[in-house]
Amino acid sequence: MASKKEATIALILIIISILFLKYVYATYTNVALPLCIDQNIVQKGTTIGNNTCSETNTQNGVRRGITARSNNPSRYTVNFSGNLIPAGSAISTICMNYSLSGSDTAVSNGLAINFWKASTSQNIPIGANISSFTIAHSNYTVCNNTIITTAADANALKIFFQLLGDATASDDIYRFEYIGVNISYDMPPKVDNISLINQQSITEGGKTSVLFSFVASDLDGVADLNDITAQASFNMTIGPDSTTRTNSSCKWIADTGGTANYSCTIDLFYFDMNGTWNINASVCDANICSQNITATFNLGVTPAMNITPATITFGSLGPGATNSTATDDPITITNTGNQNITLGNVRIKGIDLAGTTDGKTLGAGNFTVGTGSGSGNDECVTTNSSTQLVNNTATGIARAGLPRGNFSLSSTTANEQLFYCLRNAPLYLPIQDYNTNLGGAWTIDII
Repeated sequence: MASKKEATIALILIIISILFLKYVYATYTNVALPLCIDQNIVQKGTTIGNNTCSETNTQNGVRRGITARSNNPSRYTVNFSGNLIPAGSAISTICMNYSLSGSDTAVSNGLAINFWKASTSQNIPIGANISSFTIAHSNYTVCNNTIITTAADANALKIFFQLLGDATASDDIYRFEYIGVNISYDMPPKVDNISLINQQSITEGGKTSVLFSFVASDLDGVADLNDITAQASFNMTIGPDSTTRTNSSCKWIADTGGTANYSCTIDLFYFDMNGTWNINASVCDANICSQNITATFNLGVTPAMNITPATITFGSLGPGATNSTATDDPITITNTGNQNITLGNVRIKGIDLAGTTDGKTLGAGNFTVGTGSGSGNDECVTTNSSTQLVNNTATGIARAGLPRGNFSLSSTTANEQLFYCLRNAPLYLPIQDYNTNLGGAWTIDII
């Protein structure tokens, strides 16, 4: 990055008011000074306008001789108006210029300077009171960079100068003149445009890399941008569910025509929600970060699952056998897409099994499927947790669901187990092998 230039704004005195307190009086020395001095408002070294003074007090701009005693103050309030510092700008340093002399160089706490901070409604001292003066009329500069840090507070700035006498009965004579203030600030960068992202779809069981770009500018010059801060994110929120995918190190591509182009790649995972996603692109300069959150894209829904193992067997059973469970239970199904599969929407289509010798059939209605097993053979009890199959019909398993999620986590709900039961082997069936070779394979689907 190019080195950053100092940014300075000179604002102008608009009103000076004098408040006389008990035991304090003032006299005016007719020293001719300009009633009003136009000062350029400067941002990063470039003049952007002038601040015009308006006179409401005939004593403005006249050097004053002030008599103060017994620590009773005379106060001068400086208000600012005219050209405003743009919203979002970062205030770095405020420096006040004034001239002052004192008849008594031993005066302690002779001058206090406070900033009015509008956002907190406070008068805040900018530092310790100033007590070291010279007999000769001298110019002073005092700076602060911690109190006023926002454009709103800078535009509402008031400076309170308070002149104090010492604790003795003798008079302390001051000659005080407010000259001006310089405000250094940095204009915020701007993310101008985010490239169009077409509708996306997930990669089953994996991730999809989405490539896009955005353009940024800065009124202080494109060299003011800090390229390593460029980043982007995708976010989607539905009710309590919120997902954010981020690239915290987008790459600078080129500076063209006063703008900087950045390229970003963000990965979407197979279990990310379908619907409209918001895009957030941001970049910083030396002091301020800005973002653009107006762009969106759509992620489609992809139902997908994996099944293992792909076969089930029941071993050797005799006619009349009941509540016989599969020897290789369970079949595990895994949601590898981004569709939420609710209870009852995992379906199995069973086909009557045919004998390998004479073609007689063992009906699919003799089988039930459940999501649990145990000593009571839950998969065999239709009144409890299992569902009876219907020949050549996709039948929803009552207690089987498959929410989207990261199936690699041990706590995931993206996996479901299915247990099979042959509730009755009819007595009339001859002993032979029964399989799906003739009628066709059983299928599992999700809706």
